Amino acid sequence: MGNDCEFSESPMKTDKARSSYETKNEPSVSIVMPFYYKRRKFLDEFFEHVSMLRYSNYEVIVVSNVELEMQPPGNTQVVITDKLSQGEKFDIGIQSARGEICALIGDDVYPHPDWLRNGVKYFGDPDIIAVGGPGLTPPQNSVRQHASGLVYSSLLGGGFASFRYVEKRKRVCDDLPATNLLVRRKALLQIGSINSPFRSGEDTILCLKLSKLNKKMLYAPDVVVFHHRRPLFRPHARQIFNAAVHRGYFAKRFGGNSRRIAYFLPSSGLILFSVLLLLTLFLPKTLPIALALLAIYMAGALASAFAVGKSPQMTINVWLGIILTHLAYGLGFLRGLILRDEKKLLHKD
Repeated sequence: MGNDCEFSESPMKTDKARSSYETKNEPSVSIVMPFYYKRRKFLDEFFEHVSMLRYSNYEVIVVSNVELEMQPPGNTQVVITDKLSQGEKFDIGIQSARGEICALIGDDVYPHPDWLRNGVKYFGDPDIIAVGGPGLTPPQNSVRQHASGLVYSSLLGGGFASFRYVEKRKRVCDDLPATNLLVRRKALLQIGSINSPFRSGEDTILCLKLSKLNKKMLYAPDVVVFHHRRPLFRPHARQIFNAAVHRGYFAKRFGGNSRRIAYFLPSSGLILFSVLLLLTLFLPKTLPIALALLAIYMAGALASAFAVGKSPQMTINVWLGIILTHLAYGLGFLRGLILRDEKKLLHKD
């Protein structure tokens, strides 16, 4: 990639405190995290929970553009790089990995103790090259962070992708988030690299490349991590808009797993309703139709929020969050579709 890297080498080690969980057939795992200084508050928490893993044969690779303000555990390799995108940092971490499996994880995420133990068992099937699981909202998150997580996991908020945020049935997928994704290192070497300079969406590009190997990518509900949410309302909306811009641009440029009909629905709804509103200026009799459609949508969003909300306050927050999510995603997706200058999507650390 043309970037100089400094390596803090350390051999893969086994913590004596975890020796009781070791089995003869544990495949070696390299946990790869692209780290950004702005999320440094989560790093201690990550290492604390990694130390609780009921698994022994692993190493941790942290790829960062700054020196860590802490002494990482002995089985951790720290790679210092230039200012790079998440995809580029993943590529460097994968190049440094020695495990049979690379476990990709975000820097605002921490694993469940059984994360690796549950994840590696699925690789007993030779047709499976990648396994992902849900990113649950941490119990210590705020009310508005929990509301954000419930928006994602709701029927109308998360839609077909709601399984990413809540434990659902096992299924084969073609697009899994890199905040929680275990991949055979052999498959990663086959595709060459993720090679994504974009601020977001490196997991979509990775999965698109992996899908060409004609093997299975599996969602497994017991492969759990905890992912800190952006709280409602502004941070949540900003994240949604940014993701949607990338998805819209990817749908235009790459196609494949970015061209699902569901991704086009929020934008289509916005266009349809805007056209109806314009029609009411010339055909006042169409106003009741527009209002009826709006009422149906609002009622559907409220029902979806009620199904996941645990209190009236939470239900209202989730209801408003669903509406905001659709607006932000619809506008962002349209922005991505019409975007001509790719440089506007490139990473700026």
